[in-house]
Amino acid sequence: MTPEPQKNNAVLIVAIIGVMGTICVASITVSGNYIVEKQRLDTESTRIALSVIPTQNEAIPTDLPVPSLTDTPTATSVPPILTTITVPTDMITATPTPSPATIMPPTETSTATPTRSPTQPSIGEVRSYGLTLSDLESMYGELWEQGFRLDILQTYVVNDQVLYTAVWHPSTEGEVRWFAQTLSDVESKYSDLWAQGWRLKILQAYIANGQVLYTAVWHPSTEGEVRWVAQTVSDVESKYSDLWAQGWRLKILQAYVVNGQVLYTVVWYPSTEGELRWYSSTSPNLESKYDEFRDQGWRLKILATYVLNDEILYTAVWHPSTEGEVTLYGLTASDLESKCAEFQDQGWHLKFLEAYVVNNQVLYTAVWGPGQ
Repeated sequence: MTPEPQKNNAVLIVAIIGVMGTICVASITVSGNYIVEKQRLDTESTRIALSVIPTQNEAIPTDLPVPSLTDTPTATSVPPILTTITVPTDMITATPTPSPATIMPPTETSTATPTRSPTQPSIGEVRSYGLTLSDLESMYGELWEQGFRLDILQTYVVNDQVLYTAVWHPSTEGEVRWFAQTLSDVESKYSDLWAQGWRLKILQAYIANGQVLYTAVWHPSTEGEVRWVAQTVSDVESKYSDLWAQGWRLKILQAYVVNGQVLYTVVWYPSTEGELRWYSSTSPNLESKYDEFRDQGWRLKILATYVLNDEILYTAVWHPSTEGEVTLYGLTASDLESKCAEFQDQGWHLKFLEAYVVNNQVLYTAVWGPGQ
């Protein structure tokens, strides 16, 4: 189902951090319909996508141990620490409250005809907004056959209806996806898939009819993984301190709100890369902190967006890098498509995308990086 196009003009403050590290700020007015677009199939995607069934040639181990969400990783699974990175002093610490891990059962694939916009060029990235689950599965089936896999998947609720925004990139990697599942469902499925050589690429919690549900996507891997769900920021920071010293870094960090409380879904992976974290910041405060970190050679790795008491807030994670970066806030789908087309022509691609809902309107935070 194609959502109704946005009709309203929007004046946006755009902060562009260029390849050479310069910042340009401009006020722009955008409007019009958005499109579902493919871009550049002739270049190989450099990002990891996910898949449904492993190929026949894939050797999938069947005897791997399943780590508990609250387990401390064993010494053999943790790489040695190569460098010591100074972590900001304003991080919160407290005793974590363990919770069960997360995983989800599959939904049946819809056979409905996918809805497309009139213009969808057959080149390198496919984006689609406001999809129902059946629309998403139908479009997924078609794109699977064309050699596309999920790169970004956002779940949100508008007027009590669960909707999805998806971005596919060229890939033929295997992929498993599960939708609308409870925490216990996810944990059960995770145990099965772990033993078969699958690891999480996407894990997102959302609230539907007062219940916390999850969207998950796995891809083939035997890499170590630690999951921590339904945790407060103090819980996350306490667990983070333990895992940091053992050589684990953030792979997924997603924020959501339950009864006025901000909770996090977190996944760590083995790494000794430097990392900085910043919680519950407004857009101006985030930009100020980003300017500081950018000058020190840090770039965004994760940017979680959520709404608390009608205020849009951000939790950010940076890693060492000097590449160019473009970050835009408060975009409608039509705004986003307009900027994607513009940046595509300049050789930039979506690194990550966050959807959130304000007054029943879906808005986006988007980050682009150089390359395809």
